[in-house]
Amino acid sequence: MTRSSTATGPRLPEGLAEMAQSEETVDREDVAAVYDELLAELADAEIDRRTLLSVFAGGGGLAVLTSLFAQRTFVGDDAQSGLEAVLEASDGPPGVRYVDDPTYEVDDDVYERPPNETDFRFRGAIARWIDESDGGVADEGELLDRGLETAETSYAIPNPANEAVEAADPGLGRANRALEAALGSVSGAIQGFRFGRTDDRLDIQKHVAEGSGFATRELVDREPTVEDPDRLRSLLGTVARLAGCADVGVGELDERWIYSHRGDGAPIVFEDVDEPVLDDDRTVIPERFDRVVVGVSEMPLSLTRTSPTPVSAASGALGYSRMATGAVALATWIRAMGYGAIPALNDTGLSVPMAIDAGLGEAGRHGRLIHPQFGSNVRLFKVLTDMPATVDPYVEFGVGAFCETCRICVENCPSNTIPYGSRTWEYEGEAPSSWRGATDEPWDSTKANGVRKWYEKPKTCLRFWMENGSSCSNCIVTCPFTQGRGRLAELFTVLAGRSERIDRQLVDLAGGHASGRSAFGDVGLHPPETAWDRTYLPYGLSQDPDLPRE
Repeated sequence: MTRSSTATGPRLPEGLAEMAQSEETVDREDVAAVYDELLAELADAEIDRRTLLSVFAGGGGLAVLTSLFAQRTFVGDDAQSGLEAVLEASDGPPGVRYVDDPTYEVDDDVYERPPNETDFRFRGAIARWIDESDGGVADEGELLDRGLETAETSYAIPNPANEAVEAADPGLGRANRALEAALGSVSGAIQGFRFGRTDDRLDIQKHVAEGSGFATRELVDREPTVEDPDRLRSLLGTVARLAGCADVGVGELDERWIYSHRGDGAPIVFEDVDEPVLDDDRTVIPERFDRVVVGVSEMPLSLTRTSPTPVSAASGALGYSRMATGAVALATWIRAMGYGAIPALNDTGLSVPMAIDAGLGEAGRHGRLIHPQFGSNVRLFKVLTDMPATVDPYVEFGVGAFCETCRICVENCPSNTIPYGSRTWEYEGEAPSSWRGATDEPWDSTKANGVRKWYEKPKTCLRFWMENGSSCSNCIVTCPFTQGRGRLAELFTVLAGRSERIDRQLVDLAGGHASGRSAFGDVGLHPPETAWDRTYLPYGLSQDPDLPRE
């Protein structure tokens, strides 16, 4: 898709440039005043009233006003011409365009299905690597104990983002760790990290996919009574919302994104069989499975903002529990409707390209999905199925072009995991000499070449997790698309990728951990103890005060 640029010079409203440098939070009354002006202009504009009613219907008024604010601020349009530009540029929500082709590129002469060989299996090798390079504690258990003792994080890598996060009350350390365990317990209880495995514990994937337990055999074995694709898609959306999903999409199942092998080394194959097979020695996916349902679980942004501490890890743990709940609920519903279904979390296949195929977003520089509403602050699950629900269109809102300009996630990564340069067709990193001195394990075994993207170095990320004593979400929380649900945050969806000039302006306004403040409000690290001082909505999800409560 050709991206348009404008010859109009930057026209920042008075005070907006200063907002990005100020240590004060944006004055919402000033922002509201601009929106009131736009409403007044719309009232006087020569725009068909039916058009106005259509774009403001369904609670989309704030998104439309945000789009007009963006047009005025960065392009120079008045309300009428701005609205016309927004309507012309967007097929869906303002800034989001439905496109015919995926936003990724694949060289099928090079690409091969990768195995599900998670880098977590190399934890012991990484512990030896730490000892070889730093003379640090080599015992993995002691590394994790140290994280429990400090309960927070402190790291000395020279980086503006890496100031130590101190705990005002170290006594909360155990409560923080217990929070992570508690919020991840649902995922653990239904084998979140062990989907696709068969051992002495209950295997929920097998339990659901092979039809035992949750839905009675009498219901599962009946012929489908709902076969209309649009109707099935509508019903599926309702079930997903009731199951706690922030969003759900349906895509065509692309075999390229299915792992070649499970985490235990057993092959994953497609065969002409009636039912899925999940045995000790292999997983068989029926060839008729031509759809993938992808669910989005939003994480509590206030917890994620405490990265990289056990409290932000609790946010991720809660995301996994919601993933597990959604995957089991949707797969069970699909089975009960008379179709086949295999639920999956991080296992079985690559989540990000499947989510792109389901119309849920684009891939960012940090390797994660960027959703047009929730940014990077999401977790993903999949359900492989033959249910013929209508496939959602691909979406594009400028992420690829914007990430070429923006390097905020790189600058805030404590482990130097995310590449600084442009996208490549293959992993170009070399193993550090200290890695080769510590272990014979492969350095890049989890990489699949042949996709044009930014290739990360996941083992350096995992190393930091082990040294830190807790996981890290800096790349998620500093992403400019992950700035909550306030009005100004939607500027990125509306304007990102239009031109390098506008992208640079947006990056400057975004701030990041280095400053903690931006034109979009507070985006800095939060002390972990603040998690205990908040009044949460049910499920811990965010509610921006600018948004009406439904």
